Amino acid sequence: MLIRQVFILVCTCRGMNQLSGYVRLFRLERAFSATSGVLITGIIISGIGVSWVHGFAAISVFFSALSNFVLNDLHDLDSDVVNRRLDRPLAIGLIRKHTAVALAILCGVLGLGFSFLLPG
Repeated sequence: MLIRQVFILVCTCRGMNQLSGYVRLFRLERAFSATSGVLITGIIISGIGVSWVHGFAAISVFFSALSNFVLNDLHDLDSDVVNRRLDRPLAIGLIRKHTAVALAILCGVLGLGFSFLLPG
């Protein structure tokens, strides 16, 4: 949470509102948290370190999480506009709806694609 706030502050100070909007849309800190959970679990279970399987699983989880966060914001868009959620980039018009749909599809396909590379 603190990392996200610092990053948003830095982006805003430098006039990178668009980049800050994508960070908020993707909720990168949560996606990285889920990814690190997959890697840590893989290390604990295998006891030998990180293998390519853990890497592909982590990448799959990362892109799937990004897709889910964007889809959640798209689903909640109307209520976010009504409730004047200034922390939601779609609700304030920082990111266009069709861009968010394209990003959700792209991240979902990437997440699913990496999951197909996993054995078994």
